Amino acid sequence: MLSNQKWYRVDDTYLRRVDARLRAVPGCAQPAILPWPRILRDGKLVHHEEDYNRQYLQKSDFLVLDRKPFAKFGRAHGRSKVEIADLFHLRTKKLFCVKRWNGSSTMSHLLAQASVSAQLLRMLPAYANELVRQVQRRWPSRSAPANAEDFLQGVSFVYVIGTKHRPKDCSLDMLPVFTKVNMAKHLDRLQGAHFTAEICWTQML
Repeated sequence: MLSNQKWYRVDDTYLRRVDARLRAVPGCAQPAILPWPRILRDGKLVHHEEDYNRQYLQKSDFLVLDRKPFAKFGRAHGRSKVEIADLFHLRTKKLFCVKRWNGSSTMSHLLAQASVSAQLLRMLPAYANELVRQVQRRWPSRSAPANAEDFLQGVSFVYVIGTKHRPKDCSLDMLPVFTKVNMAKHLDRLQGAHFTAEICWTQML
């Protein structure tokens, strides 16, 4: 396995443990996830993440968080911006992180988005409060949660992976070794932050 410009030999006992860890990740049964159509951009039909997420603007039980980054880290942190997630589903309290499958680098970004956000939700009150604020703005008639800590109870993350394969033909077994090992690492981070994770494949039409 090549990592950080160095080659590593990984024994198959460890890989079997990684595979077992990934097989334990449940699929996302609810809510139903939309397929990923091509949209005309600059005269070309393309699959674009922003267009995919915008499909959920008309869904009454979804909040679109894409392009709404938290940016209150301050000047000392380089004016950093972090997206909490791409989507939030109210009834199931699931945060969806969306990426199309086109290589290990893209998957690394997807995995880091969830685990970094999970750690910030637990460790940075202002970050968690921002999620609560956006939920309250989206559904003003709903009873407001007592506080962010209470709201986070039952919240989970979902990795949404766009692929040209039919979802029923997809499994984590198709991922390369680098991505599998990386995913196992990030799943441990999510678990350490007291969040669970699910996987969802959406077909790119």
